[in-house]
Amino acid sequence: MSKEEGSSLVWLGLAIIICIGSLRLSLGNFQNPGPGFFPFIAGLAVGVNLEASANWEAEETWTMPMNFSISKVTQLGKRPVNFAASAGPMLASPESGANWRFRLVATFLYPR
Repeated sequence: MSKEEGSSLVWLGLAIIICIGSLRLSLGNFQNPGPGFFPFIAGLAVGVNLEASANWEAEETWTMPMNFSISKVTQLGKRPVNFAASAGPMLASPESGANWRFRLVATFLYPR
């Protein structure tokens, strides 16, 4: 096992432990937040993902961007909103395709 694989497994294990531990905490609501609510309001989420799509009829079949993302839950007035941005290189794309991919997202949340 390489150092990168070992490091990835350690971070994955830590993330699983935190997720399981957070299930024991009460989230509460916006008027009366519980102890598990803090990561959703104050925290930033950082991620990396790969997407792949194929056009089987094209000469250059695969398109595969790698996205590095960051997101933050905040309030817009009284409405909670998750803002996210991502960017990354295209690992595989047609010759006439883009070299980079950018994405901006706003997700309006409707808690009960």
